[in-house]
Formats: sequence, C-alpha cells, structure tokens
Amino acid sequence: MSVKISCREKDPMDPCNPIADYYDGKTHYIRRDLVTDDGNLDYKKLLEDAKPENSECYPANHEVK
Repeated sequence: MSVKISCREKDPMDPCNPIADYYDGKTHYIRRDLVTDDGNLDYKKLLEDAKPENSECYPANHEVK
C-alpha cells in the first residue's frame, strides 16, 4: 500500500481539527506544516498539536469574561 501526501496552498481546513484534514474523493489532505521536506509526516509535531491545551479551540485557552 502506498500513501500519497498532497498539499494545497489554499485550503478550507477546519482550524479546530488538530490535523486539519479533509477528503476530496479518494485524496486525503492535511496541513502542509505536518509534512517534512522529504514527504513524511512529522509525527512529533502532529502529536504536539493534537494536545487540547495547544489548540485555540480548547475552551480553557480562552479568557472567561
């Protein structure tokens, strides 16, 4: 099984999704900054970004008024 990693410059990705992924037909798109220059996934960055406390969408990261 081969994996094809595709990146787009303009993307309609959800910023609250830590991978910011979506499917278009059979193609799976992810954030460009999660792909290294040699075309592999940066798992360390992916796991760090997946932590709720690192997300702007995590309720505890917003100031309560």
